[in-house]
Amino acid sequence: MSKANPNVCEVARGATAPQLCFFYLLGVHVPYQSVDALQNALATNIFARTHAPKKAAGRALGTLVELVTFYMIRDWGLESDTAIERGLPEYGNPEIRHNVEFTLHASKRVGVGKIPADGRTLTPHLICRELTNLNLGGAEVASGRWLVKGNTVRHACHIAQTAQAFWNAHVTGATNFEVVQLARNPYAMFECKRVGVEEGQKKGPQTIEKAKQGAYVARTVSGLQRVPRRDGSVAAVVENADGTLGTHDDYYGFLKGAIESGNTKALENVVLTVGVVSNHGNWFTADDHNKEMKVLAQSYDWLLFLTDAALAEFIETVLWGQDPRFEATRAAFAASHAGNGTPTTFTKVTINIDADRELTRYFADTKPWKRWFNVITQDRQIESLKRDLHRLSSLHKVA
Repeated sequence: MSKANPNVCEVARGATAPQLCFFYLLGVHVPYQSVDALQNALATNIFARTHAPKKAAGRALGTLVELVTFYMIRDWGLESDTAIERGLPEYGNPEIRHNVEFTLHASKRVGVGKIPADGRTLTPHLICRELTNLNLGGAEVASGRWLVKGNTVRHACHIAQTAQAFWNAHVTGATNFEVVQLARNPYAMFECKRVGVEEGQKKGPQTIEKAKQGAYVARTVSGLQRVPRRDGSVAAVVENADGTLGTHDDYYGFLKGAIESGNTKALENVVLTVGVVSNHGNWFTADDHNKEMKVLAQSYDWLLFLTDAALAEFIETVLWGQDPRFEATRAAFAASHAGNGTPTTFTKVTINIDADRELTRYFADTKPWKRWFNVITQDRQIESLKRDLHRLSSLHKVA
């Protein structure tokens, strides 16, 4: 795109969605002032044919938040540990399970194979036939799943499970896949939410309920519990490995100390909870919280805010324009939202295989995580979260 004329940009900053599209056609780069303006432009550009264009655009933005989170986990080298939308039980109450976006489990590689060159759908049964030495511990092989089907790949494809473990497959490189065995209980979880005030409302009754839902899950899936104190500090109670209750004056100090010291007994019943949020309509930062953010910040161990600028950069760089590096990604995004009943190929679960490669290269090259995320909780350094997750991965073992 051409460099914007400052006078044109000044006019464009207050433009409506159709006017923004006009400026883009002129080749003028207009920095979006909020994700709300971006959502309006998506509604006009992509979703005008739908019954509720802005809601459809909002759902697409939610998908982008999940995708960005997945590629961050992959870029951090933790894909082998990852399960997607696997039911996460409440601590001490396993009959209640919550399908969070991502859970991370101790893992070990148990098989490596080649994606069929003849175009056959790569199902769990075909994987087991190809990997003759694959040991699934007597588990029944899953049906109705596939890892690669045509030009679509499934992230974290479930293969089989027993009471103690489960097996996933995922694509590695251009032609290979691997099978990993994962521990049943996770050491960490990620959940993605879009919160804030929606268009035409002064308050956000729907999104505050979403925030409360996320907070409930974060508070119930781990044996480590918060005890708020009247001065605003937070103590901790945790069930120890021997069944006794341990108390700690500083919740975050205990958690950080246990991870850094490698205290596996202290961490045995702990699930590190990570929330990833983006915003509806109104700009704020790590230092300017609305009610939804405050509810989530006091519930997750880590809360990451994907900024408006980050979403705008991703959409402007990857999903719009003519950059040949993202041709397959743009096609997959457009096809998934065409409204013609075709299967979606642009989600955290299933994605066009060429788009998957493009996005993997993009994030490996740019590594935008520090720029894109405000860290609301803890020490506000996203690299610290990466270190904590790698430390937890190394400490936990597959039984």
